[in-house]
Amino acid sequence: MSASARQTPAPNNGEPSQGSGSQTAPPVSVGTDAMDVDNTTELPFRSAPPAPSNGELTPAQEGANEEGLTDEGVMEGISYQGRPVRKRLQDCSDALRKQILDRRPDLYQNPMKLSSGEDIDFGDIFELRSNDVPSHLPKWVRERSRQVCVLGFRDTATPDEAVFLVGASLLAEPKKVESEAQTQNQSKKGKDKGKGKANVDEAGPVKPKVAKDAVKASLHLDSQTPNIQLTTRKLGQEAGKSDILSTRIYGSDLAIGEDGKVIIQMRPTLEHIMAEAFEAPGYLESGNASMTEVNTLREEGRLVEISFLMEEKKQRVWTGLRSKEIDEIRTRGRALSLKEKTATRDFTVQQLDKAERVCLYFRVENESQFDAFAHLSDYMRRIFTIACHGQHYWFYRRQLQLGGLKSADLEEIPLPKINFEVPRWLVTEWEFDEACDENGTVSHSNPRPYTWRYHRFFDQYPNSNEAAFMLKLGIESEAARQQRDLHELVQSKDQVYFRGLFKHVDRPGTFVVQIFLADNSVFTDRKLKMPSIDTRIKLQIDPVDPSHPTPSNMKTYRGVVCEDLYNNGASFCCIVRGTEAIWGDSKTKLNPTVEQPVYISYTIDTVPHERQMMSVRRIQEIDSDRKPFGVDMKALFLADATPAPETNHLAFNTVPAELKRFEEYIDKQKPKPNHMQKLGAMDTTQSNSGITCIQGPPGCGKTDIVKVIGNAQVLLDRKVMYCAPQNEAVLNLFETFDKTAKANPGVPLNDEEYVHFTGAYQSINDAEKLKLTNELLRQDPGMSAEDAEVMVSGRNILVEYARMSLGRQSGMPEHDWTFGTKLRTMIERWASQELHVDFPNRQHSREYVKHVMKLPEVKNRDAKKEYLDYIGQLETLLGAYYLKNVVKVVFCTLSTSAHALLAANFTPDELIIDESAHESIGGIITPCGVY
Repeated sequence: MSASARQTPAPNNGEPSQGSGSQTAPPVSVGTDAMDVDNTTELPFRSAPPAPSNGELTPAQEGANEEGLTDEGVMEGISYQGRPVRKRLQDCSDALRKQILDRRPDLYQNPMKLSSGEDIDFGDIFELRSNDVPSHLPKWVRERSRQVCVLGFRDTATPDEAVFLVGASLLAEPKKVESEAQTQNQSKKGKDKGKGKANVDEAGPVKPKVAKDAVKASLHLDSQTPNIQLTTRKLGQEAGKSDILSTRIYGSDLAIGEDGKVIIQMRPTLEHIMAEAFEAPGYLESGNASMTEVNTLREEGRLVEISFLMEEKKQRVWTGLRSKEIDEIRTRGRALSLKEKTATRDFTVQQLDKAERVCLYFRVENESQFDAFAHLSDYMRRIFTIACHGQHYWFYRRQLQLGGLKSADLEEIPLPKINFEVPRWLVTEWEFDEACDENGTVSHSNPRPYTWRYHRFFDQYPNSNEAAFMLKLGIESEAARQQRDLHELVQSKDQVYFRGLFKHVDRPGTFVVQIFLADNSVFTDRKLKMPSIDTRIKLQIDPVDPSHPTPSNMKTYRGVVCEDLYNNGASFCCIVRGTEAIWGDSKTKLNPTVEQPVYISYTIDTVPHERQMMSVRRIQEIDSDRKPFGVDMKALFLADATPAPETNHLAFNTVPAELKRFEEYIDKQKPKPNHMQKLGAMDTTQSNSGITCIQGPPGCGKTDIVKVIGNAQVLLDRKVMYCAPQNEAVLNLFETFDKTAKANPGVPLNDEEYVHFTGAYQSINDAEKLKLTNELLRQDPGMSAEDAEVMVSGRNILVEYARMSLGRQSGMPEHDWTFGTKLRTMIERWASQELHVDFPNRQHSREYVKHVMKLPEVKNRDAKKEYLDYIGQLETLLGAYYLKNVVKVVFCTLSTSAHALLAANFTPDELIIDESAHESIGGIITPCGVY
């Protein structure tokens, strides 16, 4: 499989088994709108405790301070207890901060005791700051900016001053770099001129004009996975090429000294650095950096060195080039590297493999910058030491140990069953219980995290199981946040956000309800998603006065979110069961033809979450030594370092004649694709990695070329899957593809060969139905067995309603595009075939048509149920055949791509993800883990 993705900048599960190395992963094409794409990603979720089943906030952790009540003021004439209030960290008083700091003393032990050596002071790591990197570190470190440096490589067998230097000039004319303090001083327009001195250490090392063959270092001092990133141009000084080759050095790569701390040193370089070649084995010549220049900076007191001792000599893992290309660099001779101007890249790769000590040399200008580096190196020693002793994600490993589990359980495929505490230093907003006594004294207690910043997710990890833990924790976190925020919104008494239009179904007390949202911006602002298909839901309505509900009057309807058959602007659609008597009753104000204010009591949207977790687990289970052909999903999502056998599987299997047909089809399009559009299209069948990213601003033609890519792949007899985060984007894709397909008779694609798969029908056996029903009844004692049945089988009830009421052709294009509608058309065609035509499912098709035609005549409810069950079984059987043997292009949401019927019977050669920047990594991983 190959993959493509098209991204537009965001405002801020099936059942198939994962096979062995003989299977093929589809290539992924990804499209993006113009974004500054870094090779580190701040996931839109991280480190949240899992949400309870009812979507409410997690109770305070054991050990929280319940006694620390604080006087916050006096209110007369009112008293209350336990009202939740939220406060930003900067608005918390000293007394409230003390309550926060008194939580979980077992978890925030300071100093931190190590297994050997001295204890470590963790005061500045545990401090309340709303960020993962302490605010006292220089700005260039906090912002993780890459700084030009010279690399030095030392061997313990050589004199201390013998260094192999690699990199570009540090003496070039410097760029103008302003510190925060300088900027603030300038804003005063000359006021207080000459009073005090700018805090120049904030600007970091002096930035020279960057040579094309430079080395850059970025210090990622994140609490859980600190690392030093080294980057250089992957093509050296070749004009116009700025792609990066990158590696990361983690705590596990560094040696530990006798004091139990990682050996990291910072010093002014007082010794003269030898300019001549030296005799140590492996260092027969010096590097490409100017030793004269470096010594000049040293003599002027403008050079600082940060060095670290490596734990062992080993081949480093690089991103930016394939492992085969890195191996070729390792064997390149010096003369060739200098001739082709790739010396910095080549020497860096070669020397990092064998150096015992690595040095970073930065240019500085004054004593305050030296002091800043000394302070920085002290923090680096401590944070790298705890990452080395406690391993990565030490804060979460410690929680496992305190909970009676093993630290290593963090790396297991199932996420440990523990309510992980959010690190207090990440929290930006806290929630408290507010109380007011009869005297009007207001107090607060029981602090718990409400919003927080996130851990960074990097492109490289020394252990793919740790990366999997980070993803799974992030998926849990996002599910918890969605449930919590939706729970708060739908129960708001300040404004009616939802209105429902009820339509009765041919079952007692059962309704299809279209839910309309008065203001979609509320969801957009809070980054909420509408509940997806299979979300369990409970609606409440006041039949006496719907707009001003009284709790005693509220009537409850329980059900499940389902496919919207009407497509008339509803935010989502659900099928529910409840009292039927209130509709049309003269004593109520309910009109079944008018939208009514509804209150959503709770939602449990577990399906996208479960499918995302399933995909992470499947990718984690891939044997690194037996990876399937196609996109290296384990490297892409979990930073696994073991190379895959054939990531360019689609390119490898495209013969020249096919490539020519593909290109000719692209060139014939009207309007003709521009140069960049054509490059993106061609890359989907030529990419060495199997991944294509199509990126650009709105209106640049991403969608136009994406639809052409699908048709061109079909021309080569390949199956294609189009995915998008939301159904609206999927429909837009389908509509544009449909027009292109019908306007290009040269592509052998009939109407029934491309479908919109909504996942409307769900096959569920009696044993599973009984299990789910009993589980629901335990969760909600007020629920009847009939209510539970609607929750378990809601989608199937809707399909039955569609068969009985809507007919095969709805007159609405969106409905006619669906898999179900096109399948029924195909079944009728199969049933009408002559006997001499060799077709394996003719009899099943005729049985289906016969039972559907007789269904309106069946009046007995039990007999009708048997008919519907049998029709459903036939539809599943014939649907599997249709997907496997007829359908060539499928359109679906990312979550629906994991539907059991689709995943078991449709294997795409090309996966295209549209609007991928609007989705989390957890969402994108869903189809990638399935296929």
